[in-house]
Amino acid sequence: MFNRSACCSFVYTTTWAVWTLLISGIPIQAAEVELDGQIFTVADGMTVERVAGPPLVNRPIHADFDEQGRLYVLDSSGSSARGPEQLKEKSHRIVQLTDTDNDGVFDKSTVFADRFMLPEGACWHDGSLYVAAPPEIWKLTDEDEDGIAEKREVWFDGTTLTGCANDLHGPYLGPDGFLYWAKGAFAEQSHDLLNGDTLTTRAAHLFRRHPSGGPIGNVMTGGMDNPVEIVFTPGGERIFTTTFLEHPQEGKRDGLIHAIYGGVYGKDHGVLVDHPRTGELMPALVHQGASAPCGLARLESSQLGTDYSTNVLSCSFNKHRVFRHKIGNQGGMLTSENSEFLVSDSPDFHPTDVFEDADGSVLVINTGGWYKICCPTSQFYRPEVLGAIYRVRKIGSHHENDARGKTIDWGQKSPAELVSLLADKRFAVRNRARKRLGELGAISVPALKDGLSKLKNDQQRLQVVWAMCQNSSAAARQAIHLALDDSNETVVHAALHSISLMFDKTAAEAIRQHFASFSAYNRRIAAECLGRIGNSEDIPLLLNSLTTETDRALEHSIIFACIELGEVEAIRSLLSSTNVATVRGALIALDQIPGDHLESDDALAAIGADNQAMQDTGWWLLDHHPTWAAGLTDYFERAIKQNNVPTDARQQLQQRLNHYINTPEILTMVGQLFQSNEASVEAFLLSAISSTKLTTIPESITDGIYQSLQTSKNDNLLLAVNAARAIRGEKDHHQLEARLLSLFQDSQNPAEIRLAALNAIRPTARPLTSKTIIEIRDYAAASQPLQLQSLAVDALVNSPWPIEQWRQIAAVMPTLGSMHLRPVVTTLVKTQDNQTILNTLAALEQTPTATTLNPEEVRKLFSPLGEPIAKLAEPLVDRIELEHKSRIERIDSLLTKIDSGDITRGQKVFHSAKAACTACHRIAYLGGRVGPDLTRIGQIRTERDLLEAVLFPSASFVQSFEPVSIITTDGQVYSGIQRDDNGHTLVLQLDAQKKIRILHADIEEQRASPTSIMPAGLDKHLSDQQLIDLIKFLKASQ
Repeated sequence: MFNRSACCSFVYTTTWAVWTLLISGIPIQAAEVELDGQIFTVADGMTVERVAGPPLVNRPIHADFDEQGRLYVLDSSGSSARGPEQLKEKSHRIVQLTDTDNDGVFDKSTVFADRFMLPEGACWHDGSLYVAAPPEIWKLTDEDEDGIAEKREVWFDGTTLTGCANDLHGPYLGPDGFLYWAKGAFAEQSHDLLNGDTLTTRAAHLFRRHPSGGPIGNVMTGGMDNPVEIVFTPGGERIFTTTFLEHPQEGKRDGLIHAIYGGVYGKDHGVLVDHPRTGELMPALVHQGASAPCGLARLESSQLGTDYSTNVLSCSFNKHRVFRHKIGNQGGMLTSENSEFLVSDSPDFHPTDVFEDADGSVLVINTGGWYKICCPTSQFYRPEVLGAIYRVRKIGSHHENDARGKTIDWGQKSPAELVSLLADKRFAVRNRARKRLGELGAISVPALKDGLSKLKNDQQRLQVVWAMCQNSSAAARQAIHLALDDSNETVVHAALHSISLMFDKTAAEAIRQHFASFSAYNRRIAAECLGRIGNSEDIPLLLNSLTTETDRALEHSIIFACIELGEVEAIRSLLSSTNVATVRGALIALDQIPGDHLESDDALAAIGADNQAMQDTGWWLLDHHPTWAAGLTDYFERAIKQNNVPTDARQQLQQRLNHYINTPEILTMVGQLFQSNEASVEAFLLSAISSTKLTTIPESITDGIYQSLQTSKNDNLLLAVNAARAIRGEKDHHQLEARLLSLFQDSQNPAEIRLAALNAIRPTARPLTSKTIIEIRDYAAASQPLQLQSLAVDALVNSPWPIEQWRQIAAVMPTLGSMHLRPVVTTLVKTQDNQTILNTLAALEQTPTATTLNPEEVRKLFSPLGEPIAKLAEPLVDRIELEHKSRIERIDSLLTKIDSGDITRGQKVFHSAKAACTACHRIAYLGGRVGPDLTRIGQIRTERDLLEAVLFPSASFVQSFEPVSIITTDGQVYSGIQRDDNGHTLVLQLDAQKKIRILHADIEEQRASPTSIMPAGLDKHLSDQQLIDLIKFLKASQ
């Protein structure tokens, strides 16, 4: 039986510790509450209580209340299987929790719905529970009030289910009476929209739909992996949590976004192609690093204190806390002042939902340790770590009588009485009165109009507007116009949102008349309205209102309105304006309206303008029309020849040249510039060629590279060799290859130049002899710098060696690091030569890093070769599995010594060639971008987590870094991380050094891979002390 008294026990302690607000830096007192083996930190004067846990609910995920105060909780079975397996299992459930004695603690649990696909959002509305369980959103109804949902209906079918099961989250009820939800993952969906269009998309979105069904509305578009929960400001602005709003870098990754209609948000990759933009991607509201934000709530009462009213609370799964956000605005953009609301010192505290109870206290759901699908906190599955639901309350507060209005006879209330209830201090009562007024239709409009004109209470008039918004009558649509003259900015804002969401064309003239007098905050939503309900006469009104000081949100809404209106001639007429901001807006709108409405000269003129913002717009336009770059030959020639240019400007120039170098006219110009005989120009061109792939190679470029290969300066010579490698193809360039061969054979040359020269020669033209293997094999050893290892291994595995040489290469394996062992083993086995395979198995017995191979992959590699070979491989598999067990024991041993770690020594290990961490990972501004950014990894990972990730990199994968295997139509197999996919070409990161582009038409099969491109076996290269120091350094990276 559930022990209520045990769950309520806690220790409340006031401390004088300083609790620092993240943004304002204001120190305030904090309170510590010891509960369930952890210490919670909250603001002074608050406390924490446990109100539900096992066995009533074991692993709660998300929850919502009904009108009676019963709590519907999504309860995980503990399964962390991939999406398709979850759909087969349907092992989760939804429970109804009841507080039978009204003491604030739940004491009864009923299974409301069992055998559910992984549920990812709950919303109680109008007698039913709506639950997202990808690929669908379900509507569950208890028709006989027995606590069990007899009726299950699919309310919305998203049609897609990916491995991470992040295709759907929600739904959430908006103040407009619509249900909102988030589409994540990047599987393609197609939907009919409210405006009559059809949206086919792989991007992330926020969608909305009336509870009665029908087409959907698209709120925003994004490249993020996993948008989760949505809340609404009092005026109707939308805020949501998401992971991967940016490619991980410099401590940024996840956060909160202010979702503006039509906005396109990060991260920037192929799924965003063909979605109209208004310039650069829209900014985030809050950056939180690798926080894994999820649950979100906007407080509606002031029970925690007047300073908390309308605050937003967000859960951080990875950081074991709930953040507080005081939302304001600056111009058309929302702002957030951030601090901590609730912090746990337990690494097993993973909050997934936060919401306000009717008495103004806050419930926080801790899901426990079961979840690791695509976003692990620990590499190991820990379903035995159960969750709980906690209540945060202010001591001496929350004494609301009938907080939910259960004693009110709602069916007998007149419209005027319901309007009076819109001022009730109980937010649940206000919300229910608002809903009821909407349901009454035209009969409630006179009372609402009367309230809008006579009520002195701003918040009550705000509720009147939202009640009108939920009222489907024409009279209500017309009455909302009166709110445009309201003295309160938020009331006006809500009225504008209502007009926009309902496509109320009758309001267009009133909005035009008010447009110039609106605040920037309201002008943004007014522009949104005109884009939906206006006409050509609104184009100059909109674009001429832009200035160089216009904030990004307002600028977006104005330009997007023009795109939606699509009045090309009216927009083009403004290109002659003397207002730079107006011209920029017109250029962007013309470019993004479907069809060809912009000329190349328009973009090129913008690039040549004196104004930096106009130049940036010109380059942005050129990105969408790369063929226009043909007109930039003179620009590039002048810029490349220019001396004394700052380094960052030079780097930007090279990036732009790389982007357009395959334009025939620019390619010809590059070849001609090689004849300038200027060392700085030559170095610039070589660097550009070596870092891109040319589709065609003019003789002038081949000749220029050959000429550059004659230099005696090693820095320039390496640039020339790398450029030669970049243009290597099937065509015979005898003179060029002869020079490269001589560079390889000259033992006086630096090793990097020799190895790069060998790789720059066509594989069939290389000296495929035993002597060559002897000359390069030592550079493949783990003791060598990573760049030399990679060059040597590339030559070994990508050359068509005679069979005798293949048999020799096996002898190299005992020296290899774990990063390069796998491709060598795979290549040797694929020769199908029996002696080579036997040599490989024999060499693996002597190879320390052999135990870093994946045992399942080893079995799959050798099993097809026949039973005798498979049996010879069995001792290797046994050895790998035995060492796997010893690694687990080693983790426990190392953790006992963790205090002996030294941060400074650990930093040296991180940057060392032996560990090679920086080849893939970045901390602050240093390192690679192949793997997850580690700038603030210490905030979200314990020492155990970090050790597990280092020793078992393939145990689980962080979202956006899952490995895939691709089989091409010509039989080639590639494994790596998908970096981009624009619908035509997929970019695959094979390892720390190599990327490959594969056309969709060339892909036969694509599937998840079980093996990380981060090699196992770092422990083979580092001592215990070095590992401990490395973990100490990573933990200190906060």
